[in-house]
Amino acid sequence: MDSPVIFEIADIIDETPNIKTFVLDGGIDCEVGQYFMVWIPGVDEIPISPSKITPTGLTVQKVGPATEEMFDLSVGDQVGLRGPYGNTFTIRGGEVLIVSGGCGGAPLLPLAKKIKEGGSELTIAVGGRNKEELLFEDQFNRLGEVFVATEDGSKGYEGYITTPVLDVLGDFDTVYSCGPEPMLKKIVENTPDGTYIEVSLQRYVKCGVGVCGSCCMDPDGTRLCVEGPVFNKEELDGTEFGEYRRNASGQKIRF
Repeated sequence: MDSPVIFEIADIIDETPNIKTFVLDGGIDCEVGQYFMVWIPGVDEIPISPSKITPTGLTVQKVGPATEEMFDLSVGDQVGLRGPYGNTFTIRGGEVLIVSGGCGGAPLLPLAKKIKEGGSELTIAVGGRNKEELLFEDQFNRLGEVFVATEDGSKGYEGYITTPVLDVLGDFDTVYSCGPEPMLKKIVENTPDGTYIEVSLQRYVKCGVGVCGSCCMDPDGTRLCVEGPVFNKEELDGTEFGEYRRNASGQKIRF
């Protein structure tokens, strides 16, 4: 297993009330969709897909003890990176839809930039609890046509982003998404056969190299840390996707 490479935090950007981007003073080469195991000294390691490649930007939502400790870090503090690990998004042309929910915009922002550079027509759907929680809305607006949904109706469609998205899935050649797994499940299930879809899953990952089995998926033991975190519709068919996940002790937690 690789030892972590140590970086200093060069900048901290408040993206939303519960999401920050930690910009490091350097980076490690990675492909769009891959992730790093990020070591917070004295706390834990957590998997994070960078939202910015060079220099590395780590966009983090405060959701548990490790991320709470990370939110207490300041410019000049250090973190360690192992990796990159995992697979990548498959870049395809045509009419492209990107669907971002919650902190899912982190791996999708560099993906959107790469698709834009390739000349494809790009539409981005962004969902959040309220208008303050719409991650990277302004940056996505510079890359394509954006429509939003907020659960409280403070901006855009009132409700979950899946509702307006399901109405337009068949209009696109390719769909990419990242966000809460129930959202991804609904999108994958409703994507028509003529549309290619890939989603990036966010699960508990411990080692990052396929040894410990913490992120294995039923029924065939697919390792999210190695075979994922990006999967297409065919790869997810018949798995536990959207039904349950596992916590740090391996206990099944239903969505």
